[in-house]
Amino acid sequence: MKSTVYDVDPRSFPIGKGVTSVFAKATAVIRRVGEERWELVVRRSFADYCLRWLLDAGEEYAIDYHPAEVAATISRAAVADAETVS
Repeated sequence: MKSTVYDVDPRSFPIGKGVTSVFAKATAVIRRVGEERWELVVRRSFADYCLRWLLDAGEEYAIDYHPAEVAATISRAAVADAETVS
């Protein structure tokens, strides 16, 4: 991965592993949560910069981004969690 100095090759970065590293000039927690799913946690002040960096880097791989779908999924999950607690 050209965005971090840490080796995030799937062979050396198993599911469930997380590290703190530098990602695109921002300090971040990088965690592999699934076979093809990763979490990237950055300070709020770097969030827009990192998102734009990822979108730019993903263009060569035709990565598509749909923020409304992500927000809707989170909202449905929050409602489901609230109903479970009630």
